[in-house]
Amino acid sequence: MGLLLLLMAACGYVPGSLPGQPLNQVELKYRIIAAEGTPFACGPPVAREPQVEADQAFPTIQADQATYQAILAHAHPAGDPSQPGFRLAVYREWQKLQAVRLTLSGDAYQFSLQVAPSGRQATLVTGNIDSTGNITNVKKQPSVIMCPICLPAAAAIATPAGPVAVSRLQLGELVWTLGSDGARVAAPVLRLGSVPMPFGHDAVRLDLADGRSISGSAAHPTADGRRLGELGVGSSLDGSAVIAATQIHLDDGGTYDLLPAGPTGDYWADGVLLGSTMQGS
Repeated sequence: MGLLLLLMAACGYVPGSLPGQPLNQVELKYRIIAAEGTPFACGPPVAREPQVEADQAFPTIQADQATYQAILAHAHPAGDPSQPGFRLAVYREWQKLQAVRLTLSGDAYQFSLQVAPSGRQATLVTGNIDSTGNITNVKKQPSVIMCPICLPAAAAIATPAGPVAVSRLQLGELVWTLGSDGARVAAPVLRLGSVPMPFGHDAVRLDLADGRSISGSAAHPTADGRRLGELGVGSSLDGSAVIAATQIHLDDGGTYDLLPAGPTGDYWADGVLLGSTMQGS
């Protein structure tokens, strides 16, 4: 047995890859990438230098030893953790893995990824993969690269008739918006939009000192032009202080946004005044 393991190591054997042996989720993702192609990964929601993002994320990635060791085994980044190029290579590989979604379905997983050779045209690939890495039921369809920048389906939008889930709003429906004089006024919805994310997407939840909370994609704008993902404990938001900022995973199928008529395009979601991603577009 010892000789067998030495021979496998010499031939590039990756731990957990013996035929028929159950694989962890990271190795399953690598099997999918090898079979279907490199996934498109949305960049950071707030524009920063890639090296800054890599340096900030590296301790978290390294703490997840299963993922970190798999990245080292598959990507072979040059150098060591003290070198910026090494940390950047690990971070980019980690982004690829995050772009492959796995959802447990019985004793196997459903998977989803977008493969985009160039531009915004992409292919959405879905299928099943079992614990040994056997891929079945692969389906491919054209898609357009869109990164989530909006609100979860259940976000309650303030309207004169009471709160309405953003996913249930209709064009022309009246919502409360911020007028040019700072007063709350009723205005019709001019535009509605959504980005389908069938296997979920990462988002942030901000809890405020006055009891309100808001969840949304990290890049969603506040009424004063910041992004939800920029805010942390102690930041101000709509007249209150953030007391907790948590990364969450939404699995309600997509993100939504609206644009009300009026000079600001601002509206209230879950009681918090926000900007619209559609303003000026």
